[in-house]
Amino acid sequence: MTSTEERILAAASACGSLSELRRIHGFLIRNHDRIRNPSLLLAKLLRFAAVSPGGDLAYAACLCFHSLDHVPSRGRTFFYNTLMRGLARSGDPARAQALFRSMRRRGVPADQFSLTFLIKARARAEPGLGPGDLHGLALKQGCLGPAAAHVHNALIHLYAAGPEPGRAGRLFEEIPEPDAVAWTGLIRARFAAGDPAGARRALEGMPAPDVVAWTAAIDGYAKIGRPGEALALFRSMPADTPPDEVTLVAVAAACAAAGDARTGGAVERYAAARGLAWMTALRNALIGMYGRLGYVAEAERVFAGTRRRSGATWSAMVGAYAAAGEVEAALRVARGGPAGDGGTWLAALSACAHAGRVEEGRRLLGRMEREGPGPGAEHYGCVVDMLGRAGRLEEAYGLAKGLPGGIHGDVDMAERVVGEVARRRPLEGGYYLLLAGIYAAAGRHAEADEVRRRMDLTGAPKLPARSTLSL
Repeated sequence: MTSTEERILAAASACGSLSELRRIHGFLIRNHDRIRNPSLLLAKLLRFAAVSPGGDLAYAACLCFHSLDHVPSRGRTFFYNTLMRGLARSGDPARAQALFRSMRRRGVPADQFSLTFLIKARARAEPGLGPGDLHGLALKQGCLGPAAAHVHNALIHLYAAGPEPGRAGRLFEEIPEPDAVAWTGLIRARFAAGDPAGARRALEGMPAPDVVAWTAAIDGYAKIGRPGEALALFRSMPADTPPDEVTLVAVAAACAAAGDARTGGAVERYAAARGLAWMTALRNALIGMYGRLGYVAEAERVFAGTRRRSGATWSAMVGAYAAAGEVEAALRVARGGPAGDGGTWLAALSACAHAGRVEEGRRLLGRMEREGPGPGAEHYGCVVDMLGRAGRLEEAYGLAKGLPGGIHGDVDMAERVVGEVARRRPLEGGYYLLLAGIYAAAGRHAEADEVRRRMDLTGAPKLPARSTLSL
């Protein structure tokens, strides 16, 4: 290696910002004739651009594809894998799946790392699909042997998040010596399969449960509606395994569900003592907890002290005011939040719905449609619920009928909106009638009949003198 190569390699290894990366890349381009092994230097630059917090995925993609001509065929898999890793962790993990398909079309061989990043991308982008095809691909590629524990682990976690969580246990049993990641995946899978006792046995059978495993169990109990057991488990954590910020987020949610303000306050004090109280996700959880428990002043205090506010921070504060019936305050905070955050708008619409502020809610929906963000099914569903609470079912039907795509062209959006409300309020027959009307207007009479049958089975009464819907 020449002195020039040594200097640029040292600079690439120490790169700490995108501007530095660009300077090093420019130097490499200008001095390419003096570099005998450019692939090593390019790999360093690509790693920073794709994986580091200060990187840039768009730059990484250009760097990757423009570098391939200078990389030996045996090294191209590494370049694809590095970019795939960054994409799998990004806000659009589906791009990692597209990159994998492109990689295979170009004849670049995939290895166990390729499959690991692909599985992680699927888990974030489309967990509901399950890992069946990826499991088969891993078997075909020979990537499920003892030397590929990370592929096993990624599949276990994907099964836990998918429609067949029970299969995670069978995959777990194939691992000769499962590590902490595999055990944590099994705990999550047991909860997802409706087997909390099995999850507890997995935690107790783990050789040395780490904080991630304890957190998975605490979060699992909280999510299945057993917050008391979540808090009891939290209190039983050993002293040599202290909770981290992710644990405390799960515990704050459990405190809110259990109505345990005392433990919630202790969580905040513990976070402050451990230097964790600045973390935005934890502060959001505390705002939501205090708001749900009725301690609005405490929620305001945490909100005011949150320097790095995400969209979820604003949504949590809006929700806290809404839960307390302080609609004006909720709307004031919503207007001050980030314009593009749908969660904040949803919280504001919920505040209007609970307070019967129908016209204000309709205005908010209109503002979303005009200025963005575009409303989703959950926003329309909230407004339909609001109109239903006010006895304005014909107006609710008209809103559902006018959703994007039109009721005769694409009924799916209307079905999701009204169906979600009907499931949330199963004993109010007006929503069943509304959903049946949507199906009937779309010519789907069998489904309309099924909705009416479901209404009869649940005993949901028709709401008298509230609607003249003709079905």
